[in-house]
Amino acid sequence: ASIIFASNSKRGGRTRSGSTWRNLAIRCWAIRSTAAGVAAAMDAVAAEAPAASVANASLGSTYNAAVNQAVTNFIERTNMPFAVAAGNSADDVLGYSPASTPQATTVAASEAGDHDAFYSNYGEEIDLYAPGTDIWSTDFLDPASMSLLSGTSMAAPHVAGYLALYTQSDPIASWQSADAAVKAQATPDVIQGTVGGTPNRLLYTSALIAGQAPSAPPAGITAVTHTSIT
Repeated sequence: ASIIFASNSKRGGRTRSGSTWRNLAIRCWAIRSTAAGVAAAMDAVAAEAPAASVANASLGSTYNAAVNQAVTNFIERTNMPFAVAAGNSADDVLGYSPASTPQATTVAASEAGDHDAFYSNYGEEIDLYAPGTDIWSTDFLDPASMSLLSGTSMAAPHVAGYLALYTQSDPIASWQSADAAVKAQATPDVIQGTVGGTPNRLLYTSALIAGQAPSAPPAGITAVTHTSIT
């Protein structure tokens, strides 16, 4: 699961009206996090994504070296910054894939009051936190509705958004420089309750979006409120 929020949204993922970015959603209902499935998804993205793109993987499984290698190969082949969800098992991230991939930007979840989310995986391999609790997203069961969801799957797309803005500002930037920038711009030492050596960095985007007002929900969207961890 992840966040899809587009004013021209169709369930395959389409363009957001009046914007310069395109959301390429790859249907992955059945692949889970098998090495073959992740590799196939990476190949699909690499084949269709335009230059200066970013990727987000809000999926995960227990540690699988082949999954991590598939993500590593994708990043190095495409030079595409890649945000991944840390996972929701309240456990060391090194036990999960692709969250433990060193080349990926691994995102833990925070909640209201800048607290570490109780469900979020942790550890030194985490790159930073982003909001992941009670996040509005388009509802995949009803494209005309929205759902209130929680999980590192909600946190990672916030970081992917920063990476997209960074890449838009410097289209020839390397994935390494994008990863370094999101961590350098993060607000340090504000997350309460960090454990397991998790770096205390909270996503901060204002340096890239100064003067831009938050987007309002598209017309015709009706709210469906339910909370789950995904």
